[in-house]
Amino acid sequence: MWKKNWVKVIFAVLIIWVIFVGYYYVQHRIMIWQYTINQEMDLKDVKVKIEEVILENNNGRFYKYNNELLLLRLKGRIITNKSLSNSDANVMRKNIDIEVIDEVGANHSSGGRCQYEDGSNIVSFEVRGNLFPIDRINNELTIIVKDKMNNFSDEIKVKPEYNKKTHRFFSRNLMGMFILSLASLCLGFGGVLLTGEKLIIQTLIERLIPISGVWIFFALIIKEDGWKFEMVIMIIAFILLIYLFTRGKSTVFNIDEENILLLLQEICVDKGIEFDTRTFSVKMSNGERKEIDINSTAMITEINFKRIQDKKLRSEIVNEIKLRLDGMEKKKFSYTGLFYMGMGVIWIWVIHKANIFG
Repeated sequence: MWKKNWVKVIFAVLIIWVIFVGYYYVQHRIMIWQYTINQEMDLKDVKVKIEEVILENNNGRFYKYNNELLLLRLKGRIITNKSLSNSDANVMRKNIDIEVIDEVGANHSSGGRCQYEDGSNIVSFEVRGNLFPIDRINNELTIIVKDKMNNFSDEIKVKPEYNKKTHRFFSRNLMGMFILSLASLCLGFGGVLLTGEKLIIQTLIERLIPISGVWIFFALIIKEDGWKFEMVIMIIAFILLIYLFTRGKSTVFNIDEENILLLLQEICVDKGIEFDTRTFSVKMSNGERKEIDINSTAMITEINFKRIQDKKLRSEIVNEIKLRLDGMEKKKFSYTGLFYMGMGVIWIWVIHKANIFG
């Protein structure tokens, strides 16, 4: 029965999904210690507001978690009394130096970044250090701000009382869950195709699997809040467009055009419908002939029933194809299955590379 093939696909997808979820659930225990400072330092030309210090066991690279040496992040803002151009902000970023020193004198400011907008008087900054020992988590911190242009510096001392949070796999974003599900679908579907199973699905679904990857790519690149609504509208419009072009079409995997023609001929004979193998057309009850478009590439055959307006007949033919595919001899190797397996591997790599659950 045709449903057996899809039971195999669903079972394979679920098994792969459970394995990945189990792995990420066990591995991804992100611990964050956060302390709000909110203190200002007045330099000669600017004010520096130190907002918060954060410690976490995830260094943001390839899921490397270290519960002994933590990532330190100090966040704050540099505020001036005039609007800044891009060049002014760059000069300020080079002239203002911020360091975080622990009680034993170790400097935890090996890197950082700044963010600003042209015409604003505020430059947001983040100072980072990757090697903060967890046994010094209760240490007093000294924050030193240096104005190298005016040869002036100031410092504050803080004794953090951290608020600790733990993030697990299921508290992460929906994007990661979607990519993980898509990867599981590709691996499971591709694995079943590699066994030689013959499957038929709506062309709309077959098109959406790889196209979903394109939208994920854009979503990972475009992260500005202003794009979210427009992205949703574009995705909906794109799905509707695909539906219009794939309406009435079905895709059959691991079978060529010749075997599909034989299958259609057998079905039509059994149903008492005249089928012309030269024009790929069926004779309707009113005497009209309706063509069925068939296109086959690399053992993927697309059947277009759009010209057959009788939806009941169209549905009966598709269901008969599903039933008869299960009894056909399996193909030994499927390049299509290999393609979907490759897509699944790529999406798992994207999860790691983009640190989506991190």
